[in-house]
Amino acid sequence: MTILTNAFEANKGKGQIRLSTNENATSVVIAIADEGPGISPSDGQRLFEIRIDSSTKRVKAGFGLPAAYSLIKEHGGDIVVEPAGDSGACFRITLPRAGRGALRQPLGGACSL
Repeated sequence: MTILTNAFEANKGKGQIRLSTNENATSVVIAIADEGPGISPSDGQRLFEIRIDSSTKRVKAGFGLPAAYSLIKEHGGDIVVEPAGDSGACFRITLPRAGRGALRQPLGGACSL
């Protein structure tokens, strides 16, 4: 959700957000691309670091992308950011597939798999 929220904010109410998925025998890839101002290569390397911005009247803490990065890594995946053409950015998330016959744990309550 953090990556989608950031994409909507980057577009500032204009442009499209594109989602795509792909899979192979070992992994699933989710790509989220926006048409915002883009991300410089130097900023792209620091996106997944916790940061605090006090350049405005309001102090903003950047925990969303570092938390997403940590969660994806914890599940054996990877996330990278790439330029998306002339403007915008594309976040590519790769997650390992569960092995065949893997047991899924029920979520509990009314929702279970």
